[in-house]
Amino acid sequence: MNRTLILLLVGAAVLRGIVALYFPTSLEVVQVGVFLVLCGYLLWRGKAILPSLVVVLAIVGGSVGASYAYSVWQSSQTQGVVYVMRLSGDVTGGKSRILREAIAGSDSSLARGFYRIIDGKADPRKQLAELFDRAQAESGIVWGNTQLVRYSPAPKPTRSLKSIAQPFSSTPKILSAAVGELHLVTEVPVIGMSFEPVVATGVFLRIITAANRARGETREQLLKFAGLMGDRWRASEHKAYPFFLNGTDLIRVFLEGGGREDGLLVCAVRDFQSALTFLKKGGTPQLLAAVRNNLAIAQVLLLEANGDKLKSARKNFDLAKRLGSRPDPFKLGGQVSSVAADNLRTLYGMKKRGMRTGVKKKSSGKKTKPKR
Repeated sequence: MNRTLILLLVGAAVLRGIVALYFPTSLEVVQVGVFLVLCGYLLWRGKAILPSLVVVLAIVGGSVGASYAYSVWQSSQTQGVVYVMRLSGDVTGGKSRILREAIAGSDSSLARGFYRIIDGKADPRKQLAELFDRAQAESGIVWGNTQLVRYSPAPKPTRSLKSIAQPFSSTPKILSAAVGELHLVTEVPVIGMSFEPVVATGVFLRIITAANRARGETREQLLKFAGLMGDRWRASEHKAYPFFLNGTDLIRVFLEGGGREDGLLVCAVRDFQSALTFLKKGGTPQLLAAVRNNLAIAQVLLLEANGDKLKSARKNFDLAKRLGSRPDPFKLGGQVSSVAADNLRTLYGMKKRGMRTGVKKKSSGKKTKPKR
């Protein structure tokens, strides 16, 4: 075979390997370029070194491959996918591939593989932030090791209730000035779940990813299905996550609809309470705090709709503030504690430091543990 063609093939393989290792989100773009370069070379010199039929088949195959790679890249820029990193401890990458295939199922566009590892010894926040900068807003990243898998959704900012309601209602009468400034937590930095059973773990993450692409009733049904999965994990705290998302969605729909359907808030409270039943051990402090914060907001909206005093919702805001400040086992931190503290200040006029809460302490002087 022509020496130039061999050098091109070797160079293409080396380039692909470098990009896959250091710039995984650009892999499809590089593959398109490689396909086009090889096709161009075969058109120019192909007949001199290969039979005509082989040249034609190579050009057709290269063109189809380039088109496919480009379409995958394009679709991944507009639709939510989950990026599966190589898990720590998975030397050959086999277990990471099994998990990725379990997530993708019959829809290969749901999951994409990466060769890099999120190094737990370094700051995972910086590593994830770098990857999210290159990914689309609806993506998530799966990382961790072969015992404990972490799922990090794409970061989303908190939103004030007023900002949610205003685009849909020019005069949101359902919100007083103070309540309108409360902030809803729309996402958490990470949830953890055991690697085994790997198929069930993959199906759970597949449903969450599919729900990120869906809207309305379809999204609600997918989230409820994920929360009700009966597979046996070592811990079930991750099953609180779909209930958190659904309850948060219901608050948003209530506000977007002008605050006329109180039943949405009742359902939101029920979903948040369902989430709390899975968070008994408190191993995911940011998720636990986010559930408490948004539960308090749903309660505030119900109380305001009924003309009742808002004092009874204060306890959950305080719990969110305290629980969210717990040490984070995933080393990602979070802002739920400060959001809940701001909500307490906004609604009850408390001072930022040394604020008193409605959670009573024992007379012995010992601190009581916050409820989960």
